[in-house]
Amino acid sequence: MIKAEFDEADNIARHIPSAKRSGDFANWATARRDEGRSKIVLGGISLDNCTMQTTLDLLAEEFEVYVVVDVYGAESSLVEHSALLRLVQAGATPINWTQFACEVMDDWETEEGPAIGGLLSEHSRYGALGVPGGQPSDT
Repeated sequence: MIKAEFDEADNIARHIPSAKRSGDFANWATARRDEGRSKIVLGGISLDNCTMQTTLDLLAEEFEVYVVVDVYGAESSLVEHSALLRLVQAGATPINWTQFACEVMDDWETEEGPAIGGLLSEHSRYGALGVPGGQPSDT
């Protein structure tokens, strides 16, 4: 869903838990720094494995990492909670997809406003508060 709306988003392909040990990670991190990017928004399949290790790698490289907490899986509540505690302890910031979308949008009047409103309307349990088009009215 996020990749569909933000086609410039990167996908870090790897075949081992730690992205840092993969050959492309150093080049990827350098390219992000050269672009002036210091904040990384990250989601993954497994919170306690792929997302955890990649987040720790990014934090070690002094990136500010935001882990989208409702786009991954975990084997149990205990595994999920311990992974979240570890990530926060290491310096990552947990957010959910709605928080991320709203922070990207910033204001309903921005160019992203209608697209974010549509995502909220279609995928949020609140349905963007039931407002047609996902945008609040001034009334």
